Amino acid sequence: MNPTTLPFLDWRVCPTGRPDEPLRMQRLEALAARAPGVAHAHRFWLLLHVARGAGVLHLPGQALALQPGQLVLLPPGPVLGWALAAGCRGEVVCFLADYYLASFPAPGLPVGPGPWAQVLPPAERAEVPALLRGLARTLAEPAADPAQARAYLHLLLALAFPAAPAPQGGRGAAVARQFAQLLEAHFRTLHAVRDYAARLHLSPDHLCACCRQHLGRPARQLIGARVLAEARHLLGTTGLSVAEVGYALGFEDASHFGRFFRQHAGCSPRAYRQNPALYQKNLENDQLPGRLGG
Repeated sequence: MNPTTLPFLDWRVCPTGRPDEPLRMQRLEALAARAPGVAHAHRFWLLLHVARGAGVLHLPGQALALQPGQLVLLPPGPVLGWALAAGCRGEVVCFLADYYLASFPAPGLPVGPGPWAQVLPPAERAEVPALLRGLARTLAEPAADPAQARAYLHLLLALAFPAAPAPQGGRGAAVARQFAQLLEAHFRTLHAVRDYAARLHLSPDHLCACCRQHLGRPARQLIGARVLAEARHLLGTTGLSVAEVGYALGFEDASHFGRFFRQHAGCSPRAYRQNPALYQKNLENDQLPGRLGG
């Protein structure tokens, strides 16, 4: 089965940078030209800087207007599409999910399903081009210290998102936040609690307890809810067949996906697609993990 109508952008669309460096940089207009002009998903994080011009970023349930001086942070996973006006210019920093989790789970940086957008005031806006030029120079030098590139990314993120409160709740809350980020990055391919627990070096029972305490539901339910939310979105907004939606979400056959959807949504995927009002209602009511209060 080949879901050709839902492209997935992989690491090859960001060819700039050393092969071993999990952080790369592109011109915004070049990446938009490489990426399909239709809805697609990407498997890595994107930090967009809009230097001039305008555009629109289409995301599940919203359309985000792009404007000069804006930084936008996009997590892996969600289906999106973009339309840049003629003359729109900027940069995109691409980095892998595990790299982000290992380097920047710190207080003051955004956590959750995203996206996050910030139009910088003039003083902060003036700092961005120098930081991006420094990052570009670092990535172009084969002998450069990778820590320097990571430092530039950290400065850009801290400049754009400085006001988030420090996380509360100790180690358990930190585990829940890391799980939410991992889930957003891998929900299309990882459906078992044990897979996330292994990446966090925890037992499945410990992970479930942390999620229940700080996210309100055990990890298994959160995984199912995230997969279901994406399935609803794909069924309601794309022309993918039911089998293709299941394939895009990691199900090996349509019958397995159908059983999952019927169990969690209370109806078949086909019946859900035929009821647009039901889709809109669920879009408004979906609760995704990662929205931690404090």
